Amino acid sequence: MSRIVIYSALIVVAQGVSFAGATISPETCESTRQLEEQCSTYSYSVLKPMLDYLRHVREELERKELMNREIQELRANRDYNNGIIKELRNQIEFQKETIRKFTDISKRTDSCDDLIFKLSDRSKMLSKCEHNFKEVNRTFVEKSDSLVKFENNFNELNKTFIEKNFMLLKCENNFSELKKNIIEKNESLVKLKNNFNELNEKYIEKNNGIFKCENKFSELNKTFVKQNNELLKQTKDLQMCKTDNEMLKINEKRISDSFTSSIHSINIPDYDSFDVLFDNKTAEKDWIVIQQRIDGKEDFYRDWNTYVAGFGSFEGDFFLGLEKIHRLTYSTRYQLRIRVEYFNGIIRHAGYDNFKIDGNETDYTLSSLGKFSGDNDGHPWGGDNLRHQEGMKFSTFDRDNDRWENECAKSHKAGWWHNRCTVSNLNGLYSVIDGNKYTQMYWSNFTPLKSVQMIIRKYQPL
Repeated sequence: MSRIVIYSALIVVAQGVSFAGATISPETCESTRQLEEQCSTYSYSVLKPMLDYLRHVREELERKELMNREIQELRANRDYNNGIIKELRNQIEFQKETIRKFTDISKRTDSCDDLIFKLSDRSKMLSKCEHNFKEVNRTFVEKSDSLVKFENNFNELNKTFIEKNFMLLKCENNFSELKKNIIEKNESLVKLKNNFNELNEKYIEKNNGIFKCENKFSELNKTFVKQNNELLKQTKDLQMCKTDNEMLKINEKRISDSFTSSIHSINIPDYDSFDVLFDNKTAEKDWIVIQQRIDGKEDFYRDWNTYVAGFGSFEGDFFLGLEKIHRLTYSTRYQLRIRVEYFNGIIRHAGYDNFKIDGNETDYTLSSLGKFSGDNDGHPWGGDNLRHQEGMKFSTFDRDNDRWENECAKSHKAGWWHNRCTVSNLNGLYSVIDGNKYTQMYWSNFTPLKSVQMIIRKYQPL
């Protein structure tokens, strides 16, 4: 605003100067110098008060502007100080509120101490609870695992139970049928028992007569054995020759057709010649005796090597030997005949049409018997009693090859093709009277035998 006033004053002054110059024309002033002097004097006298005033106005305006700036600064400081005062008042109010709250807090400090003490006890209890919880949780995990296993086992058992229950139902049905059959069989058994009692009385009477005959037969048998032994001694030195056209060729020379048996030498390829005993009691004269028990003088409870090589005497009890029997039977088909005699004079026969013994590498397995023939009429002393041993290796007390957890050769006192253990025991102990039923020589039902003979020949179809 002051600047506008100054500018207006300057404009007025300039106009006055211009007006004064216009009034003094060249025509009025005669010389330039005079005019200039007059113009300068007039201008100075007119402008000097004006200029002084303007100077004074300018100074006054500058002073006012300075005062305005100071006022503005003071106003700014005032506003700033008012803000600070307001902030300080707010802080004072906050401090008053804080002091009030602190006063309330200090009043509650005592109750807090009690709570802190109680909290400490509860914290200890909480620690114990946490420890107990961990133990319980660990136990729970273990029990959970056990429960899973138990569930699996239970499912398996339940499945097995269902299967067994189904089988039980079948068994109950079968049992009902069997019970009916048993009732019927029991009635038949009563009838048979009555018949048996009648037959038993007759048997006792016949048995008394048989024992008398046995005594007489025993005396005759001793006489026969002595005569037979003499004949064996006379024929032992007879030998037969080889032939080139057969694998097994037996050449025999009989001293007399009345002889019951003869000894000959036979030749087998890739094996040394050896003597064998031929049985001439049969209609055919080509049966080779591989085992004989007639008087019990030879011990048949022998070790493995002895059974492989053979032992005994052709004049009495003997066993030809596993290796020799194998050599005879492995290359061609042989048939076997067994003759057993009981002390009451009963004689039974058993025949097999494909008898074969394997070699040492299989411990002389009884690999084949073939078809059975002989006494199988239901009599307890006959029957196919060697079949149980088919497919079994030979066993002795020093080489156990049977299927029993114990040793059959030791329990039955015999080398034999034991299975589990045996139905027949033709190499058992010789016993005139009933002894240990498992160890004695028997063919069936543990009945002791008086004599045994096992003979073989090449198979001849009927």
